[in-house]
Amino acid sequence: MILTTENNKTMKTKLYTTILIAIITLFSVNLNASNIQFAEESYIDDIPFDTEMICESLMLKDFQNEFQFEEEAYIDDIPFSTKSVAANYHFTSALEIDFDFNDEDYINDIPFDTEKLAKTETQTTNRFSSQFIMACCVNYLF
Repeated sequence: MILTTENNKTMKTKLYTTILIAIITLFSVNLNASNIQFAEESYIDDIPFDTEMICESLMLKDFQNEFQFEEEAYIDDIPFSTKSVAANYHFTSALEIDFDFNDEDYINDIPFDTEKLAKTETQTTNRFSSQFIMACCVNYLF
């Protein structure tokens, strides 16, 4: 069965009318329609003890409890040194920082030739080390 546009309009009109009537009905009904007033009842003391006092004493006991936990044994569940991993991370992250320093003016505060001094020290150290090795060999042989 093919619905025509006239049937669609009729169905929409009926739907909207039904929704409108339902909304009007909901707003017109007073939810507090009953005027029933209950009379105030007198207090009946049927509990022979003070529940407030018991509740307060239990709460005070809960606050006074001190929990003592046993010391747990150390579990070595990490198979590597977290300290070295953190150190390596900080080292690599520090190397990645690009510091841009301004060039400073040259100050001639060393009154001697450091290159010449370094060569002399190296030659002296080599001469002493070769003499020490020969002396050790001689002592070992005899």
